[in-house]
Amino acid sequence: MYRSAVSGCSSAHSVLINMNRKALAFGRNQHGQLGQSDLATIEKPTLVAGLEEFNIIQAACGRNHTLFLTDTGCVYACGDNKSGQCGVGNTQPIISKATRLNYSGPPIIKTLHVAITTRLPLILKIELSAGVLVVLDALDMPNKRMKWSQG
Repeated sequence: MYRSAVSGCSSAHSVLINMNRKALAFGRNQHGQLGQSDLATIEKPTLVAGLEEFNIIQAACGRNHTLFLTDTGCVYACGDNKSGQCGVGNTQPIISKATRLNYSGPPIIKTLHVAITTRLPLILKIELSAGVLVVLDALDMPNKRMKWSQG
């Protein structure tokens, strides 16, 4: 089972985040966008090298690069970097190993406290866009839907 499945509109690769918050990538890899040491296409979901010790909560796929967000707010990138799109400068045209961005701005994620007054299971969906909480969606099992947004 997976928590999330991500693919970009012009990418030929995808990322799955499993229930243990580990990222698995597959598809085209000619620019290193799968985070593996070689540039071969990978046909089955494969753990992203170097991210095994982190809890990945979100990913984004560009055409030839991929970003991964950890539960501590760190962002890792791999893939085509000719224009600096991996956020690690543009001295290397390809970043084949997921590399942490050197980001010194405000936190990308913030702690979110939710009071739950029911014993029913609750599903929360949090969407991030440019580091800002956009939507918090809560759905309890009797299909009562609550929605908050900011941004």
